Amino acid sequence: AQGRERDLSEEGLRLEQETRFPEQEGTSFALHLDKPTKLGLCIHVPYWATQGVTVKVNGEPVDAKAKPPSYLRLDRTWNDGDRVEVAMPMALHAAPMPDDPELVAVMYGPVVLAGLNPDAEGYLLSDPANPTQWIEKLADAPLTFRTKGQKTPMRLIPWYQVIDEPYGVYWVVTKEGSPRHKEILAAEEARRRREARTVDRVLVGDGESERQHNLQGEKTGAGPHGSHHWRHAVEGGWWSWDMKVLPEGQMTLTCTLWGSDSGSRKFDILVNGTVIATQELKNNKPGRYFDADYPIPVELTNGKDKVTVRFQGQP
Repeated sequence: AQGRERDLSEEGLRLEQETRFPEQEGTSFALHLDKPTKLGLCIHVPYWATQGVTVKVNGEPVDAKAKPPSYLRLDRTWNDGDRVEVAMPMALHAAPMPDDPELVAVMYGPVVLAGLNPDAEGYLLSDPANPTQWIEKLADAPLTFRTKGQKTPMRLIPWYQVIDEPYGVYWVVTKEGSPRHKEILAAEEARRRREARTVDRVLVGDGESERQHNLQGEKTGAGPHGSHHWRHAVEGGWWSWDMKVLPEGQMTLTCTLWGSDSGSRKFDILVNGTVIATQELKNNKPGRYFDADYPIPVELTNGKDKVTVRFQGQP
């Protein structure tokens, strides 16, 4: 339990609050008074308390109403030891991006939920404005949820409980058969065709994958970002991987980039020491990842089964 006291000794009052929020959907107050005192106790009713607020004083229900967001005021003569219990049931609700009503975070009351299943499709089919249609609360685990009616189930917990698991907070939620759903299906088909043509892949941030590809570099670092991992170089730094190629035919290097990157984010891409492209990131695709293709000149791969791909940061 968490407790907090407010000392108003000059008025002869000490106010004590106890709660297990957010596991407890409410709070309680104890009043410690030198003598019976008439005063108004104002309790904040936040915007998310849409399921109604109930109040008990010394175990007896009190007829007190307030619409969120506002304050619920209790005027009475209080005695030492009086106890006020406030119940504020929480509910699921969506928090969409201002420019995209189908890109939503999910909240339970004021608690932001994070999805933990890295194998989920990255989108959900349902009504984005009504998360109760596609998320349900688990009865046997506090503040734990799961998706329902989806191809791949996903577990959701409070964002503040995530430590080192891959997670996502914003999800594309669209109705089945919508224009966006059709775009997603077309993109998935394109990815399947690309997978069939893929010769080699480095999993960024995966130690074993990067070791297998002979990671080398200076002034380079890596870390998590949502459901992905990134690698970058700073102050003119660089890194490289050795990657398999076919000895004949045109090869293409594909990189997944974060579309909100900006600032000093300009780098050269080299294959066996030859620059094949220069990439500058300047908020290219805000809020999402995107793939960039870089054709490799045939003479750099002809007759070879492996090349060194280097990312060289510009100053």
